[in-house]
Amino acid sequence: MPQWASGVAFVQVVAAETCTNSTFPVTIVDLVFSGLHRANASSVGECQQACCAESQCDVWQWADQPPASPINTCWLGPHGLKSTSQRGWSSRGRNQPVPSPPVPSPAPTPVPTFACTNQTFPVAYEGVMFSGLQQTIAKTLMDCQQACCADSTCAVWQWADQLPASPLHTCWHGSAEATRSPQPQTGWVSRGMAVPSTAHMKWMQQEVGAIGHFNMGTFQACGIGSTLMEGNTLGHPDFSVPSPETFAPTAIDTDAWIQALASFGVERAVLVVSHGCGFNTFPSRTKFEEFGFEYNYTVAQSPWKNGTGDIAAEFVASCKKYGVKPAFYHGAINNAYLHVVHGRVQEGPACPWCPDITQDQYTQVLTANLRQLWTDYGELVEVWFDGGFPQGAEQPITDLLAELQPNAVAFQGPGENPIRWCGTEGGHVTYPFWSTDKRRGLKGPGDPHGSVFVPGEADTCFQTGRGSDAESPYGGCWFYNHGMVPKSLDELVSSYHDTVGSNAFWLLDWTPMPNGTMRQDHVERYAELGDWLRSCYSIPVVSVHHPTSKLVTMKIPAHAQIDRIVLKEDQINGERAQSYTVMVDGVVLATGSSIGNKRIQLFNRTTGLELSVLVDGEAAASLISVEAFNCSQTPEPQGCSFVKSFKYKIVDEITIKTHTNSSSTACCADCRAESTCAVFVFESGKCTLLSANQGGDAAEGVLSGSPRGHNGQLLI
Repeated sequence: MPQWASGVAFVQVVAAETCTNSTFPVTIVDLVFSGLHRANASSVGECQQACCAESQCDVWQWADQPPASPINTCWLGPHGLKSTSQRGWSSRGRNQPVPSPPVPSPAPTPVPTFACTNQTFPVAYEGVMFSGLQQTIAKTLMDCQQACCADSTCAVWQWADQLPASPLHTCWHGSAEATRSPQPQTGWVSRGMAVPSTAHMKWMQQEVGAIGHFNMGTFQACGIGSTLMEGNTLGHPDFSVPSPETFAPTAIDTDAWIQALASFGVERAVLVVSHGCGFNTFPSRTKFEEFGFEYNYTVAQSPWKNGTGDIAAEFVASCKKYGVKPAFYHGAINNAYLHVVHGRVQEGPACPWCPDITQDQYTQVLTANLRQLWTDYGELVEVWFDGGFPQGAEQPITDLLAELQPNAVAFQGPGENPIRWCGTEGGHVTYPFWSTDKRRGLKGPGDPHGSVFVPGEADTCFQTGRGSDAESPYGGCWFYNHGMVPKSLDELVSSYHDTVGSNAFWLLDWTPMPNGTMRQDHVERYAELGDWLRSCYSIPVVSVHHPTSKLVTMKIPAHAQIDRIVLKEDQINGERAQSYTVMVDGVVLATGSSIGNKRIQLFNRTTGLELSVLVDGEAAASLISVEAFNCSQTPEPQGCSFVKSFKYKIVDEITIKTHTNSSSTACCADCRAESTCAVFVFESGKCTLLSANQGGDAAEGVLSGSPRGHNGQLLI
């Protein structure tokens, strides 16, 4: 609308000579002038006549129809006024209007810049076109990549670089749900992030699981000559394959197993149905007449239930009863019964009644056992390959997994849902701990620029200490040992924080007694752990869900205190957060890097008005939630559990480091300081740190131990 001063009187029309359109030869289209004054006129003709009557009037306008307004009003003015575009006006002038300077287009909303490079999108696609992408405004290939970085829902981008890709020089973005076209097409430059599968997402969100060892090692050591493959007989250098009659439980109660695990929040449980000895706790039907083979080293040949029992079936039934998802560990790399050591079949049978087979025949036997295991017991959420695959067996197992259990995550295994070993059995992973890595088959903390989404699992023992030399069948901690004790609550809580709270999946061991039941102090400690976790993490002091900014602020309730914060990242389009800062009233309390599925950041108890969390990275991250809690005081375990006159097995694959001129106290401290250390050996001033517990033997003058154990108590 033309601008005029409030309160200015209408101009009185003075009689003048009659003027026509020739007096105002310039027709003005779709413009409205500023600085006009209103004239008293009731028609277009009167408006033009009024302009003729004014010596200074060069242009007139009549508000003919909206959006011109007020409708049917007349406006007059001199030459040289500014104008803007607007329809609805009838306008003429004596001279051409002065062109108004172009109105600048509004500046585009700046896109946040991130330090993203090809490393941010480590997966390069060759000859691939995706469907389900949306076109995004970008002038160059690098603009296309930068825009994907700025969008937390973008997991893959494509740039139409040359024909036949089209339209040329266009940018396309998509989420993890984008699908590859079945037909290859050249001309596209495409990169993406490593993204999780649906099975990965479910596994990570469950956070806590358990692995149970109840097999031949529960009753007797098993091995070949000096090579221990399952269990440990203290002081006996020669091992053999125990007869199946050795496996003789009397009161197996799988319901009690699962109830104990559920008490501390387990949602999936892995049962070891075949370990290094090769004894199967399910009745294998594997038989090959062509080379005279039958797998007769199972519960079917044991005295339990007169050979009619099936522990795997009872386990799965109990899992379903108590809402826990079942999973199986079936050893592949070692099998004493079949004389397989480190994936290779050795020459000759392992015992007088053991079979004698070839490498190719072992692959057939192994895959037949797995086919039965992955078929008979329904859907499994996880399958374990401890140590990888035997020679020649990887592809047949990969195909079998895709056929029978495509939705199971595979520990150190093949398929679309691989998960990796964290690199230690100590229960404390190295932080930062990432969900991605450079390739499959690696262990340890992962890599923030990894091209494979392969999150990590942290398996650790529940027992600590050791039993007496005379009565204990096993010097390690994975199978039941009546002389061992449950780890302290302090240690278990600390392990939870250092695994689940560092973006790892926590897999805690359970160890039934030889009769098949759970020891009472084990059951009580599991329940105690569950009570502690629920009391700490059930009700946050303050929380925000699905925040939309990388800076999240929350008001702390009056008089409330907090001592930890829990961050959860939405990784559906890749793990993107690479740093975070926690502040209260602007004072930095803590910083960190990886978040992933869950990051629990502990700090000294504090209070204040406002809690802030800043999350950053090379690409925009999306958080599921930010929660602050007050759990009063989280105990930090002190000292180590020591074992006198005992030496854990030392092999290169699990040796972290060795140094001399040490002491038992220094060796303990070194192991505690090394996050991957599970156990240590101190002998003649030499300290050896080990990442895994593979059992051991009695050894006079040797002191062994584990970090953060049973409150530093010396067990002798």
